Amino acid sequence: MSRISILFIVLFISELLLGQEIAIGQWRVHLPYYNCISVAPLGSKIFAATPTGIFYYDKQDNSIERVSKINGLSDLDINILAADPDRKQLLVGYKNGNIDIILEDGKTQNISDIKRKNITGDKTINNVLVLGNIAYVSTGFGIVVLDLNKKEVKDTYLINTNGAFINVKEVAILNSEIFAATEKGLFKASLNAPNLANFEYWSLVTQIPQGNINSITTANNILYANYTSSKIDQDTLYQYQNGSWNYFNSAVVQNARRLQNIGGNLVRITWYGVSFLNTNGSLGQTFGSYNFGNASPYQVYQDIDGKLWIADFNFGLVQTNNKVDFSFIVPNGPTNTSSSSYSALSNGTLYVARGNTDDTWGNFYLPPEIYVFKEGEWSVINKVNNVLITDMLDVLTVVVNPKDEKQMYAGSYFNGLIEFKDEKATQIYNENNSTLERNFRCGISGMSFDNNGNLWLVNTISNKPLHVLKPDGSWKGYTLNGVNNTVFTGRLLIDDFGKKWVQLPRGTGLFVYDDNGTIDDVSDDKQTIINETVGKGGLHTTTIYAMAKDLDGNIWIGTDKGISVFNNPGGVFTGAVFDAQQIKIEQNGVVSYLLESEEVTAIAVDKANRKWIGTRSAGVFLVSEDGTSEIKHFDTQNSPILSNSIMSIGINHTTGEVFFGTEKGIISYKSDATEPSENFNGVYAYPNPVKPDYTGVIAIKNLVENAIVKITDTQGNIVYETKALGGQAVWNGRKFNGDKVSSGVYLVFSASTDGAKTDVTKILFIK
Repeated sequence: MSRISILFIVLFISELLLGQEIAIGQWRVHLPYYNCISVAPLGSKIFAATPTGIFYYDKQDNSIERVSKINGLSDLDINILAADPDRKQLLVGYKNGNIDIILEDGKTQNISDIKRKNITGDKTINNVLVLGNIAYVSTGFGIVVLDLNKKEVKDTYLINTNGAFINVKEVAILNSEIFAATEKGLFKASLNAPNLANFEYWSLVTQIPQGNINSITTANNILYANYTSSKIDQDTLYQYQNGSWNYFNSAVVQNARRLQNIGGNLVRITWYGVSFLNTNGSLGQTFGSYNFGNASPYQVYQDIDGKLWIADFNFGLVQTNNKVDFSFIVPNGPTNTSSSSYSALSNGTLYVARGNTDDTWGNFYLPPEIYVFKEGEWSVINKVNNVLITDMLDVLTVVVNPKDEKQMYAGSYFNGLIEFKDEKATQIYNENNSTLERNFRCGISGMSFDNNGNLWLVNTISNKPLHVLKPDGSWKGYTLNGVNNTVFTGRLLIDDFGKKWVQLPRGTGLFVYDDNGTIDDVSDDKQTIINETVGKGGLHTTTIYAMAKDLDGNIWIGTDKGISVFNNPGGVFTGAVFDAQQIKIEQNGVVSYLLESEEVTAIAVDKANRKWIGTRSAGVFLVSEDGTSEIKHFDTQNSPILSNSIMSIGINHTTGEVFFGTEKGIISYKSDATEPSENFNGVYAYPNPVKPDYTGVIAIKNLVENAIVKITDTQGNIVYETKALGGQAVWNGRKFNGDKVSSGVYLVFSASTDGAKTDVTKILFIK
């Protein structure tokens, strides 16, 4: 255990730079790295792949580094790594057929021929066999042959009858024969055949069962093939030697993931562990657990020093010298890709709820986890460090008490409410000790604090869907007319007038409740359902996915057909016109409505009152304060964003970093709007000094809200003027005419919009 601790400390130190604040306009990924599925070497580095990312451990300096779309990879959904030692490079195979080649200097080259190939078959890169200048790529439709010197496709073998597509799992070569493991059985052909692209030169091996052969390899001039069964522990291992097929060991029946040749020995990787097999068929050294957990290996690599490096789905990259003591290498990150809500503290700490639901508000039964992002490092609140929350499945929402940032609440969509103090669970509230109700589940789908410190909650499929936990610890539940224990309710928003807005089932609209400022007296309360009817909300559609309140108090609604905005939410119960409006935009002379063809799944408002809008299939849009202008659009084609399907958006207003929860994990972008200061407290520019090789923007931080900023040279000539976005202004280091400023000192004069507050700071340019 001491070796494990030492290694973790080394990795933590080597990752300190990763925890530093990123520059405006930069991205960083926040992915889980425990679920390793492949491992391969490149020089002194050991690379490990998860389905969503790659990292490597450098044996020379004990450093660790992530590799992603931000710094080299061209795609996501990684499936296999393969070493090419002759050319000192590493092949990365993806599920969509894409292939990257990582060079020893860290640069990446892409081979997209398979991905771009116009076929209906499965393009998954299942495995890569590197032999000399050739790589045999096993895909979901056949075998693709790569010329590694030219880095191009040399040939394609469609080996099935009549050239039909077939899922090739692996390829192996023994003497003058090539073998292909498929779901139909084991195919073979002579390497001396005149045209291996012709299926007629391939045949099925009939001496072993014609079924799913999921892995093959060679060792000691013997070919081994694993016939895998759909039943638990009913696999069969065969060997081919001197032209004959035989059982290798009929007692070896565990489900195998992979066969490998490790140092000339046959190694069988099963669902449970790693087994070394002797040439006579007997079991050699076997291990199925590590120092404190059951193994779930996918692939093994042995280096020149005899160390084993294991890609394990539960423990990341595992290293062992003696197969008894183990070290675990995992970069810092969340433990899962899922995220549903965010809550940030004034010190920049971010809390992320892992849980999620389907589109009908059904449970996923995910274990209770809250990710904590603080000072560039991730940690997790879970049932291991908070036993009290063991049964709190699907933690869907998390909020921090604005009057006491040490107090946090998390809503389980299955078992009630959790109260935390200093990230330790102190109390569980459910149907036994509160007004919350249980109908199969005691589900909390939405929460929000009002200005008086009351915590309001939505208790889904309940006769009293709306509840409040008051600062004195007492509870009260409210009946919503027409909403009972057969109706799923969703998120909660509290407007500037104290009214509670509740999502109703898709196609139903919204519910608005006004307690009239008297929590305990329901006689003066008002409530209504908002739908498509004019005068009753006038929504253009009642399928609601997201809600957000902007800095002007307007309510933005994300629907299956774009955006609606309530510009007068205070008029809901006054008789005034309050119906929602769609935002008209003009593009190339054509007037349409904002994102009317998109499903809007998430909305977040930054401190410049701009709207970050996430969609089901088109990525993320940043629009102006009124929504009429598109400022940015990020999708998988023009940015490193992990997916075009956005589940959630959260903003750390202290730093301006925007976090996007996608179906493939969390990624963040450093935006330019931050929380304003009240009195120009600690204004500074970053970077400062600005060095000759710097090409980014300069940020002037800690300004008052929407401050007017003028930049002059020492002679008083104005070179640039702008307005703060919340509490931050940005400058690209150029004059009004676009020319870069010269070396020297520049003065930054800032003033509040009324001129009552002012500040001056300096920026030094070095050229």
